[in-house]
Amino acid sequence: MNIEEIKKQINEAGFSSEAKEAIFKIMNEGVTEENKSKILEIIQLEIDRDLLQAEVEEKIANSLESYITNMEAALEETANNLPNTD
Repeated sequence: MNIEEIKKQINEAGFSSEAKEAIFKIMNEGVTEENKSKILEIIQLEIDRDLLQAEVEEKIANSLESYITNMEAALEETANNLPNTD
């Protein structure tokens, strides 16, 4: 696999623009153990960021679900307490 194919895969992987820019800059500096470690660090940071974002989104979804459940219960209680006009 050549460097252009690797760059294409990185572009398709969904990394942030900042991470891609940093990875490409490091790749252009040349292949060294230090650069390999830097790239792997960036990739791990991207993974951690994505996991954190997913966790936050799940918490938001749970909060919204709870809010909707509470609102439905309040609406039902209000409807049950309305005077019967029949």
